Amino acid sequence: MAKKELKGHMSPESLSSLLVSIYFQTVISWLSFPDQVQNPVSIFLDRFEMIWEGIGGQQKGEWE
Repeated sequence: MAKKELKGHMSPESLSSLLVSIYFQTVISWLSFPDQVQNPVSIFLDRFEMIWEGIGGQQKGEWE
């Protein structure tokens, strides 16, 4: 947060809980439906990227 990599109004504890939840949801989906989930790592990284874009701080040139 000090480096402006995260939005300042968001709680770091809540953000870490959200990321852990995404991880476990991906693992549970993979274990529950192994034939339907082709690559759990890829799914997790896709979801993580979506969340990161939402919680990430302003990048140079954005929101100006």
